[in-house]
Amino acid sequence: MNKDPVNPVIKVYGHHRSGNNYLCALMYRNFYSGLRSAGRLINRGKRDFYLFGEKIKEKKFFHPYGNIVGSHDPKDCTPDSIYIIRNSDDVEKSIATLEHKIWSPYPHCLHVYIATQQRPYIVYYEDLKAHPEQILREIQIHFGLNRLYRGFIIDVGYCGWKT
Repeated sequence: MNKDPVNPVIKVYGHHRSGNNYLCALMYRNFYSGLRSAGRLINRGKRDFYLFGEKIKEKKFFHPYGNIVGSHDPKDCTPDSIYIIRNSDDVEKSIATLEHKIWSPYPHCLHVYIATQQRPYIVYYEDLKAHPEQILREIQIHFGLNRLYRGFIIDVGYCGWKT
């Protein structure tokens, strides 16, 4: 786990289209906003990428929560990371809408099984969408994070690869 003067950088893992960027964006706004250690320079490739509702036009750009994003490899999860789980039917529907299909060696359910064997902290996407403040509070308590603001910021705009 990387250290930051305010909060440790917690990595977020999950299957493709499971809400990884949404959770990372919420964590960035509430626990890491403005901290360089949370971000990194990335190459967006040929696909459209959005940060906080804005389309990124540059091929290479500073991604403010790039270091919070873990991989999509379920074996990379650790007990000091977060794994986000989304309803498998919704994941498959989301992948089906993409022009550029995401290849994964693991079907969604196997991905979740492998990841949870590593014992990460689990967040359910549906719970996060329904009760973001509660889930952020639980993450804050579990990892001993300091909130940057009095209340939680839950409106982050669209973040991630467009479907």
